[in-house]
Amino acid sequence: MSTITSPSHSQIDEKQSSYVKSFAASNSMWQTFSNALIITRREVRDSLRDWRIIVPIVLLTLCFPALANAASAAFINLFEGYGADGRALVESFLPLMPMIVGFFPVSISLVIALETFVGEKERRSIEPLLSTPLTNTELYIGKVLAAMFPPLIAAYLGIGVYLGGLILGEQQWRPALMLVVQILVLTTVQAAVMVTGAVVISSQTTSTRAANLLASVIIIPMSMLVIVESLIMVQPNRRFVLWWIAVGLMIVVVLFVRIGVRIFNREELLGRSVDQINLQWIFRVILDQWRGITPQEREAFVHRGVPIPHSPTIFHWYKRSVFPVFAELRHPLMAIGVAIMGMFAVGWYLSTIYVLPLERKPPTTEIHVLEAWQKALETPFGYYETPLEVAPLPEKAPEPLSVKERFSQAIVAAQPKPIEVESPPWQFSDETLLEQLQELQEFASDNPQLIGVVLGQNVRVLLAAAVLGLLSLGVLSTIIVALPFGILGYIFGNLFAHSINPIPFIVAVIAHGVVEIPAILLAGALILRASMIITKSSTELTVGEAWLRAITDMVKVGIAVVFPLLVVAATLEVLLTPHAVEWALQIGF
Repeated sequence: MSTITSPSHSQIDEKQSSYVKSFAASNSMWQTFSNALIITRREVRDSLRDWRIIVPIVLLTLCFPALANAASAAFINLFEGYGADGRALVESFLPLMPMIVGFFPVSISLVIALETFVGEKERRSIEPLLSTPLTNTELYIGKVLAAMFPPLIAAYLGIGVYLGGLILGEQQWRPALMLVVQILVLTTVQAAVMVTGAVVISSQTTSTRAANLLASVIIIPMSMLVIVESLIMVQPNRRFVLWWIAVGLMIVVVLFVRIGVRIFNREELLGRSVDQINLQWIFRVILDQWRGITPQEREAFVHRGVPIPHSPTIFHWYKRSVFPVFAELRHPLMAIGVAIMGMFAVGWYLSTIYVLPLERKPPTTEIHVLEAWQKALETPFGYYETPLEVAPLPEKAPEPLSVKERFSQAIVAAQPKPIEVESPPWQFSDETLLEQLQELQEFASDNPQLIGVVLGQNVRVLLAAAVLGLLSLGVLSTIIVALPFGILGYIFGNLFAHSINPIPFIVAVIAHGVVEIPAILLAGALILRASMIITKSSTELTVGEAWLRAITDMVKVGIAVVFPLLVVAATLEVLLTPHAVEWALQIGF
């Protein structure tokens, strides 16, 4: 017979305390949002009173959709006049225009977001606002919501006017509901990205002139993104990618809001009137971080009148300055590891869709492995140079075509046609591979400069990842670092699909990857930390000082740890990897 035990008083108290904490947290979030809406209502009411804001938005909402509708009709009639399929053109081209119609009002109305803080500061109306009992988070969120309202209303009205013209006009186009939802979602997240970024700029500048100049940092990347989205939108089979772009933009919005709340400070906003570049202070911060001296230690040394100590030996510098950085890399390393595993899984999944033909006869023309290495050494930067085959001139020049004939031929040539491609017949032979590996070993031993070629390639990629990561909050650097593992996943997926023994390929990766993969992980974590340091809240350091110290840590550990690991990995890749693969083949793997 089972007995029923009643919970103890401590368990009941723990449950009650957890309920109270969760209720308090939800109540606090709702109170923050409710207080932020006070600022939002005030800002929107002031914006609607200003005719200089309302009139341009109304004109853009009414005139630009009508212009886009007329341009769409003209393009469709032009292409149909030259024999193109009008129905297919409508389905591919018309969904592009609502997205563009929604983007222009948002980009032009961005001036509202750029003046949220700095405009009020110049009009001397920000002091009463900052003296309210609202927190910095409530002030910032309220300003963001207020700046987002007019652009979104203008974008939605513009899209509605344009779609109404298409539905009721001569095109009689009936877009799918999911397509309209997709366009509205993209317009919303694009507006959110641009507005949140503009509010960050407005809170950190000292004049509207500087804010308007810095707006190009937002408008130019978003314009390029709209071009990419347009290329995807005209391909109906690829439009699902736009949902992933929308998810990525939502993540950027969260990051921008976090950055804005992190760096917004009402005292600094009131006290800062002029920004200047202090090169002496920048050099001092970089030098202190290179030595491993914290701001508290510098303040203590200055207070006691003691000179800043130097590291007597390289081992002391590693212990004091380099190794402590690893304690800050736990979360970035986890993020890079998850990205690498995810990219490997994506590559494996793609191998099930795009299968390599690995079981057919060898091709008639092939590039020998040794010839490829020789080409890499002879040509600059390791790129191939192939001679151009020039066709003989015709005996008699053809008759010139008219403009209409040339345009008709271009339209017909642009129509999609089924292409029959004979897959390259590939087949692996252990004997042939062993011979090429032996030749490669001899060639590598006679040409040690191959180590420099491999090392230069790895360093170039990581430097590009560092620059792009700092400009994209670590997004592009993470993709660049994880992309080779996606290629590995694609290769291994094809090997398993064709029942090819993967052991030699695994040996080829592990032989130098045991050193190269940790170096890549460490470099990716350093870049991600330096790129995302601006989103980490800190009351001791300013944004500029935190960024300088993180970049100095990235360069310092990169020179002291990552670069030596890459040198060892390149040496192993050139001298050891061919021997390891040959050994794996000879013993019967």
